[in-house]
Amino acid sequence: MSFRVRERLRQIAGFHDTPHRIALAVALGIFTALTPTIGLHTITALSLAWLFRVSKAITLMATFVNNPWTIAPIYTGCLLVGLALTGRPFGLPRMEWNGLTAWAALDVLSAYLAPFVLGTLLVGLLGAVAAYFFTRWAVARHRAG
Repeated sequence: MSFRVRERLRQIAGFHDTPHRIALAVALGIFTALTPTIGLHTITALSLAWLFRVSKAITLMATFVNNPWTIAPIYTGCLLVGLALTGRPFGLPRMEWNGLTAWAALDVLSAYLAPFVLGTLLVGLLGAVAAYFFTRWAVARHRAG
């Protein structure tokens, strides 16, 4: 594990809260990061943190796993999962570039909407569950000495 990751884990473990609530905040952030609500992650994370009464700082920190450097590989992987689950083959959409309009692009890309949403929600849920158990274990281990 790199120094930066270890330092972030130490910071998270140092919050004055139970391992369960810290892990829940991380899980909510990871789920939010992987949802298809592009552009609404921050408000979604803050709303979920408020709703579940967990640390907004931790939830936001976990949400920012999805950022300008990671968004393309994360969403590509989620789309591939969604395509596999729906039985649709992966292929680049055919676009007529001469008459490209926003409506034409939406028409072509709409076939990918359901697999994208399904993939992001499933990967988000699995990522949140894994993040919860890992974080709870890591916080408890860190505090035990």
